[in-house]
Amino acid sequence: NGAVVSSDGTIWLADTTSSSFFNFDPATEKYTQYTTADPLLSTYGNQTGVVKSLISRPYWMESDEQGRIIFNAQTANNISVMDPKSQSLVEYHIPSKNPYWADCDLGTGMMLSDCGLAQVFDFTVDGHKIWFTEWVENNIGVVDTSIPLPLEIQLESNTVTLSPGDSQHFNFIVSPKSQGDLFGVSLIMSPTHDFLEIEPDHGTSKSFQLNFDDPRPINTTISVTEDAIPGTYKILVGAQLSDVAISKFITVTIE
Repeated sequence: NGAVVSSDGTIWLADTTSSSFFNFDPATEKYTQYTTADPLLSTYGNQTGVVKSLISRPYWMESDEQGRIIFNAQTANNISVMDPKSQSLVEYHIPSKNPYWADCDLGTGMMLSDCGLAQVFDFTVDGHKIWFTEWVENNIGVVDTSIPLPLEIQLESNTVTLSPGDSQHFNFIVSPKSQGDLFGVSLIMSPTHDFLEIEPDHGTSKSFQLNFDDPRPINTTISVTEDAIPGTYKILVGAQLSDVAISKFITVTIE
């Protein structure tokens, strides 16, 4: 649905049928595919088990005066901010949820208390603030992107080069930026293609408590299948809290 021309002349596109969004460079006529984090369980409920694959559905897109790309992820209930310069993605989770727009029925006539969608279909950017409407909640909300984030992601490298069938260890650090401990932190590890895989190494937990004075190293292995297609791809790695997901993209070149 969404499309926007950024300050560098490239075109960004939202794919509402998936969790992907794309950058198209008219000079090279090449597309680069990106992905969001998976939606939180609270956005889709899945009480009947009908949801088999999670998609966030990026929808409308805008750019701001800093050159960042902003989009709403409909079924993730997020307002997302992509910084092409730092290759970072921050996904702000909207707390309002209407349970009748997701699979939230417990089967007893009662709905899960924290489940559903706000159906954010429109937004506008005003400086550091993103104002948005919640179609099924009758609310107007705002995200202030100038508020410091509670953690940051530090990559050991921005790039990885592999051949089909190869694998490579890759490490990153989740560093706290808040004055208190962070509870319920979960890892984000999302490749853009099925022939790309990233898994935590043995002994690395996918969820943890992040103490305010203790950066957490994350050890993973990136691998590609034998039938991988040569090219340049992206893997999203980061950390998810209940109200925000903070990630960076690794560029993977398959030779």
